[in-house]
Amino acid sequence: SGSADLVIQLAVNFSSADLNGLEVISPLTLISTATLRDGNGNHAALNFAPLLMPAVTIDSKKPTTSKLAVVTAKIYKAGDTLSLLAEFDKPVVITNTPRIAVLIGATTVYANYVSSPANNKALFNLSIGFGHNDSDGISIIGPLDVAGASIKDLYNNDIDTGLPVISNGPIYVDNTAPNVLTVVGPSNGHYKVGSLLLFNVTFDSPVQVYGGPKLVLAIGGKFYFADLLQEISTTEKVFAYTVGPDVASSTGISLDSAFDMNVGGIKDIAGNNLINIIATPDLTGVNVDVVSPWITSISVPLSKTYKLAEVLEFDLQFNEPVNVSNNISLTPRIALNIGGVFVNADYLSSV
Repeated sequence: SGSADLVIQLAVNFSSADLNGLEVISPLTLISTATLRDGNGNHAALNFAPLLMPAVTIDSKKPTTSKLAVVTAKIYKAGDTLSLLAEFDKPVVITNTPRIAVLIGATTVYANYVSSPANNKALFNLSIGFGHNDSDGISIIGPLDVAGASIKDLYNNDIDTGLPVISNGPIYVDNTAPNVLTVVGPSNGHYKVGSLLLFNVTFDSPVQVYGGPKLVLAIGGKFYFADLLQEISTTEKVFAYTVGPDVASSTGISLDSAFDMNVGGIKDIAGNNLINIIATPDLTGVNVDVVSPWITSISVPLSKTYKLAEVLEFDLQFNEPVNVSNNISLTPRIALNIGGVFVNADYLSSV
């Protein structure tokens, strides 16, 4: 070149970072058959004192999203706000509103940038709508959408728009309200004071019962309530009513077509309220009888004098059919006073 001043340059067109300063390493390197001589043909000495340049730094590495997580891991429903927290591998500066595409079921929605809780973090929010359902877990659709916006590091390098998967998934979206599948009531029969009338209620998805919902029973023209007795599982609950002394019906009972929610409710895990419609079972064979039967009349033996081995027969009439114990030692008897001697007339049969 005929000059004592040589200029050597490096174009920073690669991804690298050195924030501690550059070091120029000896010796000068000649490529292939290149030479470096003075005007008299003397080869130049290629060694030099190495140079340390702490003030000369390079950062051409794009920032990347190192982690993406849902702030609150739960099952989401309509009206909820789902927040995504993105963490970057270095501090960034965000302008305008970048966004992240999220697939919920078969629907693509966008979580928009709202704030930066730290210089290497960004918060993105989306609102869950009524039409959103995802039983497999939501997924992220890359790349990061920065149209009209920007995310740059402190050295003005644009972000690498690739996105990782959600780190704390799966995250579900459930906008399907639970239903009552079946209600199985008590077996047909007669129930007396103190008897439990049990109702087994099955739901089509797991539910949470709170605040004392009740089943409404109509018995003899009056209304009574069956309270939650047992939770067999998340989808099966037992409600019970204890027959009281003022209850009676010989034509069966009936169940109202909806729960009385009282001050509570029934919801699924996502918080969707129960569709409060009950397909009521046939309970016309469930009778409630709290009045003890009584003797309305006694037919006595014929008026005559009875001798040895003859039978005195008494016919007792009750106000309603009764069942006699089949244990001979527990069958009913009538006490008789015959000439100052007390004897018993034992039960013979029912007619």
